[in-house]
Amino acid sequence: MGRQPRLAAAESRQNSAGATLSCHGVDAARDHPAHTKEAYYEAIYASQRRWHENDHDIWPWIDYLVGVLAAACDDFEMRVAARRNLAVGSKQDQVRQFVIGHAPQRFRVRDIRAALPGVSDPTIRLVLGRLRREGEIEVDTSDPSGPHAAWRRRGAGARLP
Repeated sequence: MGRQPRLAAAESRQNSAGATLSCHGVDAARDHPAHTKEAYYEAIYASQRRWHENDHDIWPWIDYLVGVLAAACDDFEMRVAARRNLAVGSKQDQVRQFVIGHAPQRFRVRDIRAALPGVSDPTIRLVLGRLRREGEIEVDTSDPSGPHAAWRRRGAGARLP
């Protein structure tokens, strides 16, 4: 078997594993610096070098795989910690904490709904109105109204890691 078919089969397995991680919400592994197409191919190539002489080394591939899995675990741990932090207090407090500490700089109501599925839209709108009056957030002028309205945190914000 030549070099190309083995790489194609390995890439197919990687794409399949990536799709499984992605469908479970673990996309950080794909964003991790070690998880690039170049790093993937380098690890495969380094692992299969001298295959025909029965003198190949599997450790470059294992190092790569462990790095990808560690990045996915780190992302999962961060998401669990964020959920735990948001589970304290009233629903209004949870929305406020999410917007100030966890939401991206530019966010939409659907982002809050996804993070806090048990909170109603009227509660979300109430908290957004308060935060707007307090000067913590503002309507994003590039998309100011309607169901797709975007909000923006003012300043650097207190976003948590």
